[in-house]
Amino acid sequence: MRSTNPEIINIIRFLRKKSNETGGALWAVLAKKFEKSKHARVSVNLSRINRYTSENEKVVVPGKVLGTGALEHKIFIAAFSFSKEARRKIEEAGGECLTIPLIIEKSPKGSGIKIIG
Repeated sequence: MRSTNPEIINIIRFLRKKSNETGGALWAVLAKKFEKSKHARVSVNLSRINRYTSENEKVVVPGKVLGTGALEHKIFIAAFSFSKEARRKIEEAGGECLTIPLIIEKSPKGSGIKIIG
């Protein structure tokens, strides 16, 4: 089933366009993950992100970041949405909550970016 959410549709189009422009295969993979139904999209807790990342890494979550758990290092996270608690904990750790277009602007080819979820 295709998403009817206009924000999701715009993100998918944007990711495909950037994948074609930059040759960044990561963006095409991410577009496919966003194409899944709402129920199949991921929600990732900060504890999981903390476990699989290290200081100053860039991460993309094709869904929502939730605030359960602790974040013990500074990271840059782009996601479709963030819970208030997750946003607070990320910023307290010195990290940043980014939009998908902003992380693409910072790393056009997608090198050095992890997908979690």
